[in-house]
Amino acid sequence: MIGSLHLLLAGAALGGISLALHAGNAPGLPSEHGEIVLIGGELELGLAHLCEQKGCAAHLHKSLHGVPGVAGVRPRPSLDDPRATLFVQSGKAIDLWNLRQVLRDRSIEVRRLSAANVNSFAVQIELRRWLSQEAPQEPSQCLTCLARTIEAVRSLPWATHAASTEAGLRIKPGQPDVDLMSLMIALDRTGGAPAAVWLVPDGASLPPRTGSTNSTTGAAEPKRGGSEAHPLIQFDFDHDCSAGPDRIEVLNRQPWVSRSACAPANLGEMAPPRVLPGASHIAAIGDRQTADLLALLREWRDHGQVPKRIRLSGFGEIRIQCEFAHLCGEVEYSKPPKKEDKKAKAEKMPADNDSESGTKSDDSKQANNPTGGSESKKGAEESKKEDQPFVPQPLRPAPSSNSRQAIERALAKVDWIEKAAYPEYLTRPEFNGPRKLLLAFRGSAEQGIAISDLLGALTEAGFPPSALRVSRQFPGIAFGDPLPGDLELATPSGEKRLLSSFRRSGRALAVAFVSLNCPKWDKYKFEPDPKFYRQLKEIVARHRDRVEFVALSANPDDDFAKVGELLSSAELNIPLLRDATGQARAVLNAQITPAPHLYVFDSAGLLRYAGEAHDNWDKPAEAQKDFFSQALEPILSGKFAANNAVFFNSAKCNCSSPNCKCPKCGCGPSCRCDIKH
Repeated sequence: MIGSLHLLLAGAALGGISLALHAGNAPGLPSEHGEIVLIGGELELGLAHLCEQKGCAAHLHKSLHGVPGVAGVRPRPSLDDPRATLFVQSGKAIDLWNLRQVLRDRSIEVRRLSAANVNSFAVQIELRRWLSQEAPQEPSQCLTCLARTIEAVRSLPWATHAASTEAGLRIKPGQPDVDLMSLMIALDRTGGAPAAVWLVPDGASLPPRTGSTNSTTGAAEPKRGGSEAHPLIQFDFDHDCSAGPDRIEVLNRQPWVSRSACAPANLGEMAPPRVLPGASHIAAIGDRQTADLLALLREWRDHGQVPKRIRLSGFGEIRIQCEFAHLCGEVEYSKPPKKEDKKAKAEKMPADNDSESGTKSDDSKQANNPTGGSESKKGAEESKKEDQPFVPQPLRPAPSSNSRQAIERALAKVDWIEKAAYPEYLTRPEFNGPRKLLLAFRGSAEQGIAISDLLGALTEAGFPPSALRVSRQFPGIAFGDPLPGDLELATPSGEKRLLSSFRRSGRALAVAFVSLNCPKWDKYKFEPDPKFYRQLKEIVARHRDRVEFVALSANPDDDFAKVGELLSSAELNIPLLRDATGQARAVLNAQITPAPHLYVFDSAGLLRYAGEAHDNWDKPAEAQKDFFSQALEPILSGKFAANNAVFFNSAKCNCSSPNCKCPKCGCGPSCRCDIKH
């Protein structure tokens, strides 16, 4: 039964200590406990990546700690043929499926897997079985999953002796040193995930079955709500699994899902429920939400279901962040700030003379500093801060890092990354942390982004991400995107109206969010006054023949009737509607500030401007820059900048307003610049 038996003495460091009980040299092994471990065989792993750079081998040791049945590992780093030897505890079966997934979650990919020094063994595929309402005492199994598993096993030339068991399938390899990873790949192609794939040496016993669990109470209903402006993620499955928890139920549990549906494989259409069960599932991402895709995929995998393809649509400017459990090699660190030349700084300071030389006396300084020395206190704090030692912060993997180079080569193989649009305010793929990769670009509207291609490329390179998060780059719809047709508002009489119903053929539509106060910023005291709207009234009057205007009240702290009274006093005679649910404000990511926040859609219904009408709202007597008129003229003539807005600002906030006030921050946590109200 045992081809090579060793005693592992614990308490050693990563190299470990082993004693051979028969001829042959025993390798060094890691150990964490104080007991003696019998080694009953080895697993030879061919890895996609394992090099000699900093931390690579140590991470493999750490990742395998605590995996049942694994007693130790001997890494064999190499760029050409990275390998590792795993030592298996004697008399124990080891779950190869779980082993591969544990390593993947730790950003390590296995390419080959074979048993060594194990004279005889079998492979047991444990399929998932579920309890249902119809048969609460008898676990059931998806017959399609079973048939696909049998077909996958039959495709393997070495699996000549396979038999059905109560738990699944048992295979006796017809030849030694078979590549067991070929079985794992064949099972991947079935679109399902077994409960376990056990390597069982002769004489070893299997642990209790893990594939049975309580099922849900029937099929779940798709989640309602959300907006048609929300970006979509489509998950394509090979078949509809008839056992286990419903996919829609799992999808609905995700905190970022605003609505869901079963649908045909045409991305962008949220079909009614049960139109085409099982083929594809679509989920919309709510406002300001980030979708953690790997968390969802792990939950589906635990239920025996794996989507074959994942596509993204409707994001506009998209942000994709991959996080890795480990990236080997050196890391770039932040550099200390440049110290200002003390001599030059002294020359800039005014001479410390008496009042005749232009310097105020101490009494004069105190009179002009009513805060009681806060200036000197602030200076002392800054001086203290300068005296603190500089602590470098890790920024990103160094260019010499093998992991960084491998990931960059993988990205070059993904077509939609190479062909993506990268405006000036977005960047090409970059590492924005020691273990984080950021992709920010404008997504294609014609076809969905195959995020599964990115996952496959990174996995093939040997660095499967431990987290994959997708979101809109900025809150709100992107410039150049259409006005959503499902934004329902209320008139003063209580009548329901869609915002899109105010559009007129061949005319632009300007939407102004009006607020009487700012609930977030108490320090900005604002008393509504009709004179603050004088210039906006003049702008509306000049363009009323070519532009439709509508005002929205979206501040829950405002009295809707008083908002109407203010507009009447300001002689701003435009329709006023109430956004009682806040849906329009959330979808457009509008500010609820005293200065009206405007959105302008062109004659085709596409967003072209977002920002204020003019500056100096709280100082009507002073000169005001007329941003609104500057925006309307190019919108009416069809002239737009590279960012699909009328103004292009290269600042990180991607504003459309020429004074670079954040157009879509909404006073929320995702604000893109330091807005001044």
